[in-house]
Amino acid sequence: MCPAAVARVDIRHLYDLGTGICEVRAPDYEYEAVGKRHVLEPFTVAALIEYLPYRLKPADGVHTFITVQGGGALDSGYPNLIIRQMAATHTSLAQHTPAVTTDAIAHTGYWDGPSG
Repeated sequence: MCPAAVARVDIRHLYDLGTGICEVRAPDYEYEAVGKRHVLEPFTVAALIEYLPYRLKPADGVHTFITVQGGGALDSGYPNLIIRQMAATHTSLAQHTPAVTTDAIAHTGYWDGPSG
């Protein structure tokens, strides 16, 4: 799931399977409907559980998982803005073509959870 889609995840479509694994349905960009199913591994689920008590209270009618000050939804372009700002501080990344994006990092990054 691309970072822009993560920014738009609807908390009503996050399903705890009761096994330490959750699944989430990605938002469908075209119809704002429930899209492809993604399984979240225990490491990610643990991070979500830790995040929930700190999640900003959503405004009425806001159901995105990630909220911002005031309870609004996180703009899906914001993660790319942050990455572009970070990349701009490094000479070779700032000049990289195509530009470094959250998707590029998500698809090339190496993720390793704690053992056990």
